Amino acid sequence: MCRRRHLPERPLAFRAPLPRRRSWRRTTRISTVKAYQAVDDASADLAAGRVDLVLSDKVLLDAWLKKSSDGTCCELAGPDLIDPAFGAGKGVAVRKENPELRDLFDAAIKTILADGTYKKINDKYFSFSIY
Repeated sequence: MCRRRHLPERPLAFRAPLPRRRSWRRTTRISTVKAYQAVDDASADLAAGRVDLVLSDKVLLDAWLKKSSDGTCCELAGPDLIDPAFGAGKGVAVRKENPELRDLFDAAIKTILADGTYKKINDKYFSFSIY
């Protein structure tokens, strides 16, 4: 979640597939939810002060904050959101017929987590863990 540094009452921007937006609208207590097809459009409205929050991929929002002059208005805020409306996260897809490749990915991830390589690489690019 990315928010403006000072929060007057304005809509919340939400970028997700339509079924997830509908689910969020039904469950949230936030009065106004504005749907966007692209995070760039939501971020532009956040920078312009037309919305107070943008819920989207944390990695994309972090890149916008660091690389865009518009990002100076805002900051990452709150804990990571764990909610069915946002999906199960990211993954690597491999063919079902190739369980060996899946197992190689699983083993590689376990190895770099255990030996500190993941943290070293992650910390070079992010101020939070992407795993």
